Amino acid sequence: MRRDKIDKINEHILKVVFYVVGNSFLYYIIRDSKFLHWSMGGNFSVLDYFYPNYPCVELPLFLNEYYTIMLGYYTSEFVYTLAFNRHRNDFVEMLLHHFVTCTLVAFSHLTNQKTIGALILIIHGSSDIWCNFMKIAFDLCRPAWAYIWYFVMLITFTYTRCLIYPFVALKQYYE
Repeated sequence: MRRDKIDKINEHILKVVFYVVGNSFLYYIIRDSKFLHWSMGGNFSVLDYFYPNYPCVELPLFLNEYYTIMLGYYTSEFVYTLAFNRHRNDFVEMLLHHFVTCTLVAFSHLTNQKTIGALILIIHGSSDIWCNFMKIAFDLCRPAWAYIWYFVMLITFTYTRCLIYPFVALKQYYE
């Protein structure tokens, strides 16, 4: 196996571990929060707790620390892409993606909109796990496993980003 392929597999394994640990930790932090809907594993069906007493919102313990870690991770992804991935076909798209992600996480952190930001981070992170599993399987030349992970990612993506994100998270934010 070529060295560049091994490097890509190692990168995807690291991302899988990071997203699994990060999403598990975030769920642990916000599992009893009044802004976690039942469709995401929470206890509430009506989310009316996004901004009580804004800007002095009472946040779950360790949410600020989690935000700092995620901002550091996404910033490192941006710098890594800028420094080491110039040869890739999707360089501009990935650079723009990482820049926008850094900007959104930093903006929600600085404006104390961490309740909706935490939901968006867990929604987007949940399908990224399966996406990286799929990439590992393709890089290992295991198309059957890649298709299995693709369908798991497709189901997760559809549920979280096409159903939960617009009809739960954003609906409550704009009401």
